Amino acid sequence: ALGRQPSLRVLATSREPLGLPGETRWTVEPLAVPDEGAPEVELAANDAARLFVQRGGAARPAVDFDSKAMQEAAEICRRVDGIPLAIELAAALMGTMSLREIRDGLAARFELLREGYRTAPVRQQTLMGAFDWSYALLDDRDKLLLQQLRPFPLDFRGRAAEIFCAADQTDEPAIRRGLGRLVDRSLVQMHERDGHATYGLLSTIQQFIWERTGWHGGFEDRAFVVQLAWHTEPRLRGTLDDMWSALLDGPTDVSRAALDLAYGLHDLEAGA
Repeated sequence: ALGRQPSLRVLATSREPLGLPGETRWTVEPLAVPDEGAPEVELAANDAARLFVQRGGAARPAVDFDSKAMQEAAEICRRVDGIPLAIELAAALMGTMSLREIRDGLAARFELLREGYRTAPVRQQTLMGAFDWSYALLDDRDKLLLQQLRPFPLDFRGRAAEIFCAADQTDEPAIRRGLGRLVDRSLVQMHERDGHATYGLLSTIQQFIWERTGWHGGFEDRAFVVQLAWHTEPRLRGTLDDMWSALLDGPTDVSRAALDLAYGLHDLEAGA
C-alpha cells in the first residue's frame, strides 16, 4: 500500500526499528541531565530538571524550587539517568517526601518508584513494570547477553563483549548481533568515540538486572576484574595488540582496577 502512495509519510513509535524499506530511524534518548554543580541558569533550561520541577510542582504546589532545591532535583535526575518515566514518578513523591528523602531512596529506585498514574497503561505505572515489559519481549539468548553485560564498564567496545560473552570464537559474531539487538531495544546505549563504537548500560538498567536475576553486585564485579586481569597479564610482557588496546581503552574504573591487578600478578610471577 505504501508503494502505491509515494507521497505518503507515516510517523510511528515503536520499541525497536520496524525494519521496513525506506524507514528512517530516530532514536529517542533519555533526557540530557545537568552536570553536577551546574549554575542555576543551566538548570532552569535543562529538560530533565524542568520536567521534574513541573511534575513536582503539581504534587506540591507550594514548593519553592530555590537554588538548593534545584541542585537536589538535578541530582535526582542524574540518578535516574534522565529517564522521563522515572523523573515523573520521583517528582510525584514530593507530595509526601522531601527532595533529600527521594534522592536517598533512589538507591533502591525500583522499590521507591512504585506508584504511577492509574490511568496509564500497566507497563507505564511503575518503573519496574516498564522494564519488565521490555525484558519479557527478549528471547532467552538476549536475556542472557544482557545479564552478562551487567558488570561491564560503562564505556566498552564491542570486541570486549565478544571475548567475554562468547563460549568460543564461533559464537563471537552472534554476540555482536545480539549487542545490536539490545541497542535497537534501547537496553544498551551506543555512542561513537574516537572513531569507534562504544557501548554501555544505564545504571537503572544495571540495577534492574540485579533485581530480576539476583545479581546484586560486588562479587560479580570483582570476578570480572580478576578475569580481565588474568587475560591481560601475559600481554604485559610485550605491546598490547589491537584487541586488548580496544578492551582496555578508556578511563573506566574497572579497566584501571584490572590493569592494576594484572601488574600485581606480573610482579608476583617475576618475583617467583
